[in-house]
Amino acid sequence: YLRLLFDVSDLDEEMLPYLDLLVELLGNCPTKKYELRELVDEIRTVTGGIDFDLTQFRNYRDPDISIPYLEVSLRTLVDKTEASLELVREILTETDLTNHQRIKEVLGETVSSKSFDVIYNGSEFSAMRALCAFDSASVFNDLTEGIASLQTQSEIYNGFDRSVNIISEKLNNLYESVFEKKRVTVSVASPSGFKDKIDKMIQSVLDQLDRGHKTEERVVLVPRGYRNEAFTCTSPVQYVSLCADLGEIDESFSLITPLIARTITNEILYQEIRVKGGAYGAYCSVIPGTRRIVMNSYRDPGLRGTVEVFSSVYDKLMAAFPDDDKLWQLIIGTFARIDRPLSAYQRMCRSMNFAMTGKEYSDLCKERDAILSVSKKSFEDAVRYLKRIKERNSFCVIGGESAVLSSGFDFSSVNNLFD
Repeated sequence: YLRLLFDVSDLDEEMLPYLDLLVELLGNCPTKKYELRELVDEIRTVTGGIDFDLTQFRNYRDPDISIPYLEVSLRTLVDKTEASLELVREILTETDLTNHQRIKEVLGETVSSKSFDVIYNGSEFSAMRALCAFDSASVFNDLTEGIASLQTQSEIYNGFDRSVNIISEKLNNLYESVFEKKRVTVSVASPSGFKDKIDKMIQSVLDQLDRGHKTEERVVLVPRGYRNEAFTCTSPVQYVSLCADLGEIDESFSLITPLIARTITNEILYQEIRVKGGAYGAYCSVIPGTRRIVMNSYRDPGLRGTVEVFSSVYDKLMAAFPDDDKLWQLIIGTFARIDRPLSAYQRMCRSMNFAMTGKEYSDLCKERDAILSVSKKSFEDAVRYLKRIKERNSFCVIGGESAVLSSGFDFSSVNNLFD
């Protein structure tokens, strides 16, 4: 298993939708050596898969610092390693981005796929948008894979024929500058005794990425501040997301966030929004290490009532506070996600995550011990920060126009999702 991470933190907002498009083009365009069908066949024959994606790593000590990367991941058998790495090199250095018709096709497929996802899996999009109020990492996500990227890429597609040369130039500039040796961090999982050999193979690929391009200063994306947004479409159900910034928190809260999120999901949101409200689902998560909490409903016939449940989650939790037996059940359920067997690839990913975020094994043990030692009293002390949800929240709704307009909310903006 191989992961190549290329630091893209110096790209400004304007280039991020094009960066996402570049990710979609990699492996989906011909190269100097292969026609597209030949390239696809070669990848399937030689490798277990070559994937391209955008990812981010938050600094564990300062979660407001998040560095984005373009990730290239490879799965292959030992005896196919050299041929597989040659395919990676071919894609990263010899992809043909001059075929404008192919670029337009991939862009159209990308817009179509996101349009489908936002209708049928809208909670991810609404949560991403709500988090943009406080979280710069979510601004990056929105610009590359969220509602903002859908809107921008739709505009690019609709005006493609008029601006084809500008679009092509931006993509080629990105392609030449991003895949640069000085940007890359490498992670490998391989059989013991194979390390030295594979190191030489990887170094050979990286040497061909030494193009001499300079990297610029890191661009810090600015959160968008408190605002409540609605995006309408022809849908009989809604996706509702509310994000809150809890302000200054201490370790009593931050170390046990998985338990807090599970308790809110199981004890409040399931009962109030799924059972009583009729939504297909509702769940809560806390961004690890941060003071930001987000709650979502999935295919929800309601809207205003859901936001009111999200806003009053602390009061509802206090009214139905779990007893000792229930709290222990929640702890056990939380550990079903924490303590689980890891494959070689998962262990590699965890190791890289530690290296990129500054998190250490001792931190993991501290979090684990904190959840195990929770008592009813310490849990009640920790969740007191949830009182702040009412005062420091921002929400986003994706749903039917009639439901949005009749909700009685004073939205900062109401836009048709596909205008």
